[in-house]
Amino acid sequence: MKNKLKTKIAAMLLSINMLIINAYANAIETDTVGAGTKDLIKDALSFLQLLCPSVAGVYIVYALMRKSAADEADGKMWQKKIITAAICGIAGLLVMSIIKTIAGYYDETVTDLS
Repeated sequence: MKNKLKTKIAAMLLSINMLIINAYANAIETDTVGAGTKDLIKDALSFLQLLCPSVAGVYIVYALMRKSAADEADGKMWQKKIITAAICGIAGLLVMSIIKTIAGYYDETVTDLS
């Protein structure tokens, strides 16, 4: 019983080892797809960094107007929506800044150390 299990495991490991293919991405920044994707990410993040706080600000102004015209129960609901919009606007900026920082590491050229 143990011998059959060992044989099956050895056969699986051998077949997995034979299917491994090495892939290298040496010059992605000189490739048109890699450079285009990098530029697309930069442009999209620049646009979203302007759009995210603008949309949050417009929604907050709208919610403040609705809150001023609402009764007490609806006023609490609109206050929650104001807080949620402010948090989403700030969180959106933070996420985009993190992505922009990570994408900035790909701008550096790698020198050959050999």
